[in-house]
Amino acid sequence: MVGITGAVKKNKKLISASLLFFIFCSAVTMVLAWQMWVHMDSYYFSPEPPGDGMGTIATNWYNEYARENDLPEPVTDFFAYPFGYDRRGQPVYPLATGLMNQLTRVIGPQAAFNILILMSFPAGALLMFLLIYFLTGSYSGAVVGGFLYGFSPWHVARTFNHVTLSAVHTLPLFALAIIIFWKRKDAPSALLTAGAFIIAAYTDLHLALFCVFLSIMWWASGLFNKRGIMSENGENIRAKAVDNQKVRFALLVMFVVIFSVAAVAPYTKNIFYRDPAVFTEQETRGIEATVDFASDPWNYVVPPAYSSFWSGLTDDFISPRLEKRTISEVTAYPGIITIALALACLYLVRKKNALSDKYGLEVQYIGTPGMIGDHGKTLNRAVNFSVLSIVIAFILSMPPLMTIGNTRVPTPSIVISAIVPFFRYYSRWSLVVTFGLCLLAGIGFALLKRKWRLGKRTTAAACLAAIMLFTVDTTIVPPFRSKEIRVAPEVITKLAGFPKYEPVAIYPLAQGQEYATLYYFYLQQFHLHPMLNGIKPATEADLYRLALKDIYSPYTPKMLKALNISKAIVLNDYYADKNYGNYPVGAPFDPGKMPEGYTLAAKTDDGCIYEITAEPAPVFPLYNTNFTPPAILEDGRSWSVMTGPTGQILLKRVSDHTKYSFSIEVYNPGEAGTVRVKVDDRTIEAVNLETGKSLLYVPELELYDESETIEFEWDGSPVQLDGKQFRTGEEIDAFLLFSNPQLSELDPAVQ
Repeated sequence: MVGITGAVKKNKKLISASLLFFIFCSAVTMVLAWQMWVHMDSYYFSPEPPGDGMGTIATNWYNEYARENDLPEPVTDFFAYPFGYDRRGQPVYPLATGLMNQLTRVIGPQAAFNILILMSFPAGALLMFLLIYFLTGSYSGAVVGGFLYGFSPWHVARTFNHVTLSAVHTLPLFALAIIIFWKRKDAPSALLTAGAFIIAAYTDLHLALFCVFLSIMWWASGLFNKRGIMSENGENIRAKAVDNQKVRFALLVMFVVIFSVAAVAPYTKNIFYRDPAVFTEQETRGIEATVDFASDPWNYVVPPAYSSFWSGLTDDFISPRLEKRTISEVTAYPGIITIALALACLYLVRKKNALSDKYGLEVQYIGTPGMIGDHGKTLNRAVNFSVLSIVIAFILSMPPLMTIGNTRVPTPSIVISAIVPFFRYYSRWSLVVTFGLCLLAGIGFALLKRKWRLGKRTTAAACLAAIMLFTVDTTIVPPFRSKEIRVAPEVITKLAGFPKYEPVAIYPLAQGQEYATLYYFYLQQFHLHPMLNGIKPATEADLYRLALKDIYSPYTPKMLKALNISKAIVLNDYYADKNYGNYPVGAPFDPGKMPEGYTLAAKTDDGCIYEITAEPAPVFPLYNTNFTPPAILEDGRSWSVMTGPTGQILLKRVSDHTKYSFSIEVYNPGEAGTVRVKVDDRTIEAVNLETGKSLLYVPELELYDESETIEFEWDGSPVQLDGKQFRTGEEIDAFLLFSNPQLSELDPAVQ
């Protein structure tokens, strides 16, 4: 009876301590992010161009807008007009974006996003607090480890854009569940484990994968103990015979797996949905893309570029090494305090005979009176578990293919690409590394406190000092980075004054989920016009977008008119900036280069609105076989590289006419040669091209089908060009470069 009473008192104390710690972390979040709390529905926290988070806000706004206005679902042409966008592939995680959808109905999409982001700090800290306390019985160690984890640089970086991945509380919750399950081996703990996994999977499938990984690491840590790599009681343990308890435990494990899969499977159908319009694998899903978005070893030792303390030293180092990654993808730095305490933990564990009772650690397992004891065994296994998780997750965060000399060598990460191809960014394994280090750090602080026999005041001072040093070392002060994003550009405000049913195209055009397109999605809530922007990559519709990329081309307004696009909107800042994923524009917009077919309808300091007045184009020339995606080059024009001795342009006829003249600008980067123009294997023109720019003109071209191809055959040698801006590899073979294809109808009487 006395034991039970004591346990109840300890649990009450734990509840009080947990509540106080949650309030403390919430207060820290409010202080660091006070602007976001004051301006919940208008501020956005990110030191880099807003990306996925802005897209998430836009998606949630559209969900509510579509519901209120009875817009068709799941395919809509409100964006990607007039081709339509199939939204069934958009992941809706019930406990992340799904919860945000519900909050959006009450407080709006931006406030809903910000609340989930900000609450992830105290939530992540609290769950790590509970895990460490469960293992050590030390409030001080739990406070330090919880704070280091909840406010870790990895987590801070994720809050820039990802409401799902910022839910870092799911990992310590699952780890706590599997440890309790391992200790108790009963049905309630099995349900707890299944529930923790379902919470992770309902939040983000990346987090579900990490939970599967952690369960394997917990099992593996026991195997290593038995084989004497780090024994649980300082000596090897012989395997016991299979008994009824083990059989029962195995059955419970099977129940956890089956129940979890059954609960998660129904909602994943949209996540794994493949849009039939997508004819090739998207660039961000291929093996080469995972190489681009993997971690480098320096990610773990270089402080984040956004850190207030280190930014002056690290910005110049990090920026040239980002390549296609964002700041958040290269942030894996755990902090000096975290590393120091984790190393202290490992030193003390090895030196003191695997956590013997010399430290006097007393553990009261949560909700389980009478389970005091075996703490050395459990804690030592938790240390082994952390080390294994850190080491293997570090390896998996590296690129799946590494270049050694001239050879591409596969690494263990390539297994992940085969098992879970939805896993896009290998650098996200650094969350598991951060989790393991913070867990070790909390245990390390608890061991140091016991070893040095620190009093309450000294312990409190040490906790505060560790937290303050960590904050100075790693944490950004959000008021210096938060920005008001609810004020739309003046040109968008002007656009809102035009009839809402008129479709528009916003320039510069960008591909898929690039920052510019996500920003255009966000701005749609202010102007409410259907827009061309938002076409999915690797679809036939995307070929049209690429053909329309050059706003200065005389043929572009004709194609826009043929698509029933009413207006072209230009955002000046996106033309002048190379950082928005347009590969690049990088030159200010020049109204003087606009051809006939546009009429200026409105002009502001930040952009222009043009009415499309051209006659509709009779044919759409679409770059197809052996052509790179067009890129805006230094001359401000859009060019596509023919990467083989032959290349084909797909001609999509939308007019009843059959006879046309055809012209296209050609740049020959190499020596002079001859290009032959063919239709249906018939050479209809042969032209000698000198080095430099030329106009290739075909006076008569006869098309009978709605879709035909015009082929270019070049007898010259290629020249090596940098292919990055054309969305290809480092170097490409450039035979010819093409720009500005145009077709004009000929009188049927022309022979």
